[in-house]
Amino acid sequence: MHKNLFEEVGLFDESLIVCEDYDLWLRVASRFPVGLIEQPFVEKYGGHADQLSHAFPAMDRFRIQALSKILKSGTLSPDQEKAAYQTLEEKTKIYFQGAVKRGKHEEIEETKKWLEGLAIAP
Repeated sequence: MHKNLFEEVGLFDESLIVCEDYDLWLRVASRFPVGLIEQPFVEKYGGHADQLSHAFPAMDRFRIQALSKILKSGTLSPDQEKAAYQTLEEKTKIYFQGAVKRGKHEEIEETKKWLEGLAIAP
């Protein structure tokens, strides 16, 4: 990637503890075409001891923040906005299911208030 790409979309959002790469790619993909190679070249696996999600459970809350931020940016086309809202709905559902499972009802209420404050109701 060229330096001018980062000058246009910005660098990693250091206020995000994790998922800062997700946030960056949302900003890149909202402004520039990104190709998809159908054939997998990487094998994804999880559950290993040094996995970041062990240190930061419920990482979808950071994806929710990134999606909310891109939705508020005003940079999305109507199709992109629709896709972002659909993804936000999916991520919020996953996050809430996990929070209920772990008995984190306060977290759910805090997230709902936060989303309402952004005019994005779950």
